Amino acid sequence: MSKTRVLKKPIAGAIAIAVSLLASLPASAEAWSGDYRTIASIYPHSAGLTFNLSGSTIVAASPCPNRFILSVGMPNYNVIAAALLSAHAQGKRIQINFEETSVACDVPVNRFITES
Repeated sequence: MSKTRVLKKPIAGAIAIAVSLLASLPASAEAWSGDYRTIASIYPHSAGLTFNLSGSTIVAASPCPNRFILSVGMPNYNVIAAALLSAHAQGKRIQINFEETSVACDVPVNRFITES
């Protein structure tokens, strides 16, 4: 048996495993809200910081379409939560990056920017 033939089977098997693992990963899609919004309310709790944004519906699939959460376990939670509280206190409007495939009431937010 040639060296090429011996390598083809393990490589083909490895490719098949890699493709099946990638296909089994959960779908994740991030999106930016279309415009800047006022933070209508903030509710700190043990799982994170839930907040509501004013204006028209952002996530139609969610039972609470304009309610979002910064989860305690997210990277840099303390910095992001402090920045959100500061933006709210200053009356700044924000644009959020959120998990658009979420159908939870509290839609996870990854990051946000404030209007200049």
